[in-house]
Amino acid sequence: MVRFLELETQDVLLERQTKLLKVFHYWACDRGGTARGSQRFGGPTMTFNDFLPMMQECRLLDSRLDVRRLCKAYGLATCNDDILPQMHPNNADSEMTFDEFLECLSRCAEYQSPPDRFGERLPLADILRNWLDKRFFFEISKIFPQRL
Repeated sequence: MVRFLELETQDVLLERQTKLLKVFHYWACDRGGTARGSQRFGGPTMTFNDFLPMMQECRLLDSRLDVRRLCKAYGLATCNDDILPQMHPNNADSEMTFDEFLECLSRCAEYQSPPDRFGERLPLADILRNWLDKRFFFEISKIFPQRL
């Protein structure tokens, strides 16, 4: 995803990195996630079986971002095309690092952003800023035990 690597997009993620890291650690480790990654070199990882409930419980799935598209975003970010679009024991071996989590969220934001009336999309940085601030953090804060 070339747009994910754009400087403006990286700046949006960097400005929100602390909040995003809290969310990632909570769902990957603290909330009873696999926590397998906390023993790995390089830090914790999140499985699809951790990521799917996060997105469902936070009511972040809709007609533009359904479970299949979420699965696709996860697979593209992690280079794993063996993910099943459901909670499944086979997904327990999937691993998403924090950097891949950021890419996956960027893909989710882009999926949920409709094109304008001319069929064009806003720059990913604008899409991501709007989605994170107005949708993702808003919904996460409803169930997140700590202050973001």
